[in-house]
Amino acid sequence: MLVNRRRELPPPERHAGRLSLLVALALIPLAALTGVAIDYGMAFVMRQKLDAVAHSALGSALAQSRSLRSGSYDVSVEEMELKGRGRADLVFNAQKPNLRDLRTTFTLKRNGPSNVFDARVAYAASINTVFLRFVGFQELEIDGAATTVWVARDALIEDRFTEQETEVAAAGRKAFPAPAGWQSSARTRLGGVPVVQLAAAAGYPGPRPPEGVRTAIELDTPDGNVAVSKKIAAEPGPHQLRYWYRDRVQDEYTAPAWLCGTREEDVEWMSARDRSSVGDTNRMSVYLSGNEGAAPPVAATLNATTRIDSCYSSGYRWIERAVKIDILTRGDYWLTFRGEGRSDGTGAAVANVLFCREPCSDDGGLAAPSANYPWRPGDLIFEDRFVSAADNPIAESPAQPGGWAHLPSGWTVWPSRAVKYGRGEGGLSGFVQLDGAVGGASEPTENRKMGRPFLFTPGFYQLRYVYSVGPTSPHKTLACNYFGLEAALQRVARGPGADTHRITLIIDPDKPYLHPETGSGAEGARVNWYSAERVLDRDTSGLRRPPLPDMTNAVDFCVGAPPNVAASREVNFRIDKAGYYWIVFTADGPADGEGGRIGAVQVFARGTSFSGDGIPRIIRYTERGDILTPPVGALLIQPPASSGQRALYRVQVQ
Repeated sequence: MLVNRRRELPPPERHAGRLSLLVALALIPLAALTGVAIDYGMAFVMRQKLDAVAHSALGSALAQSRSLRSGSYDVSVEEMELKGRGRADLVFNAQKPNLRDLRTTFTLKRNGPSNVFDARVAYAASINTVFLRFVGFQELEIDGAATTVWVARDALIEDRFTEQETEVAAAGRKAFPAPAGWQSSARTRLGGVPVVQLAAAAGYPGPRPPEGVRTAIELDTPDGNVAVSKKIAAEPGPHQLRYWYRDRVQDEYTAPAWLCGTREEDVEWMSARDRSSVGDTNRMSVYLSGNEGAAPPVAATLNATTRIDSCYSSGYRWIERAVKIDILTRGDYWLTFRGEGRSDGTGAAVANVLFCREPCSDDGGLAAPSANYPWRPGDLIFEDRFVSAADNPIAESPAQPGGWAHLPSGWTVWPSRAVKYGRGEGGLSGFVQLDGAVGGASEPTENRKMGRPFLFTPGFYQLRYVYSVGPTSPHKTLACNYFGLEAALQRVARGPGADTHRITLIIDPDKPYLHPETGSGAEGARVNWYSAERVLDRDTSGLRRPPLPDMTNAVDFCVGAPPNVAASREVNFRIDKAGYYWIVFTADGPADGEGGRIGAVQVFARGTSFSGDGIPRIIRYTERGDILTPPVGALLIQPPASSGQRALYRVQVQ
């Protein structure tokens, strides 16, 4: 028998009571969590505000410390910390949120070098709670800190000559009594004080000055060349001099390249080779003289024993010079800038002089020295496509945009001046063959060399040229190599005359060698040999230097190419010091009138860093066997040991 049983359910109001109890129990932890979130959220927001105030206070405290150190770089860390702490407290009191029990500290600790410091502003505070007080937490503690590493610039001199900037900008150029601390050799006086001639940097023609370069001191005035000097007290250790320099009239024999060096010998040779109407007018030097007393050094003491930098031309724009100096003897020194050109009122100008202990940075605010590279990477700065023949073989050498304003005339060819030309048809490039007869067709043949100088500044360059043999070439493959002759010869069949088409490319610095110059008039067929200073056939010191080219500086070797194949060759190279450098092609095979051919020579600027295929060859200003020129990076002791005086400092060659 089936029985239908119905289960009786409790009334609905009994369910509602249970649900209300569960909701009430759940609200307790929810309210607690909400209260915790609100209180901790308020603490988080407050900490963000205090972090911002801490960073502001740190910057203000460091500004106070920097001000103390700029007055005397031997100020104690404790004094800088004490003054900085007071400044940090002022900032916190002015900018802090409405808090009670706020505690701050500023600490400054030296980190290794004498001018590197760890700086820290820390804070701790208590904030009242809203909800957590019901569970026994009346307040929350928050803390934080702002930290940095401060590299203090120990500036013994930092002059931008801006006090008279407004007057100078309005007048363009004006004489004033020498700025505070500086002394001038000018004859003209104002108020009994020798004057300096200040000029607006933006008033010079040509490219605008860099940002921050506004007022310049001119070293060639109506009084002629002048010297300006400032006395400093220096401690032993590495230092750096940085300043901006420019020529006031354009020297077309150098622009836009510049010519500067540590020694006067690095630039004075240009005076004998510069045919510009303004040649030698922009020359100036910098000197660092020790133990001279209260008066600035006299002219007789400004010589090679105290010179630390010398410039001939800036390329008609502002360039920055950076000179590294290692002070060896504690004491007083005079820093002197002197005009040394033609004293015609249009010489050198300098600006923004900084002499500081290394590292010369100020919280990262001092940029690295300018590289002063004259051209844009990729600029074609020279091209000769040999489209026309000439007696002293120079084809077209157009002034490319961004190239030199002027180049020395033509290629020099020796021993004989003549070359064999192949003129390009329809505007195509021609070629030069350097293996030919000495005189007429019946005369014996000889191998020749063909070269020309270029005024390069430090940086990277690329040389391109075309190598070919001609339609009767016996070679089956291109036989060229950048690193050695033997590697190139391995690509041709060995036998008599296998290397008759050999061409070698050499890049030599001009300074260590004698360079060739062709005569004029009755001496037109003769090649004379000169030193860099243009002293005939001998060096100024009496030590005869070898004639270029130096085969140890060869950068490319070619011995053969298939018939009618024009091989494009590319050589990347680096220059480490401003000066003349010779690009020379030599015919080196048997002198049989069948040498290789050269065409379409081009030089490209690559900039201050290299990116691309291959390894750039380094063409050093000082080469093997040169005992007269110290290499770049060497340290010169001043005064020299040969003077018998105590060494005061060392200056790095650049």
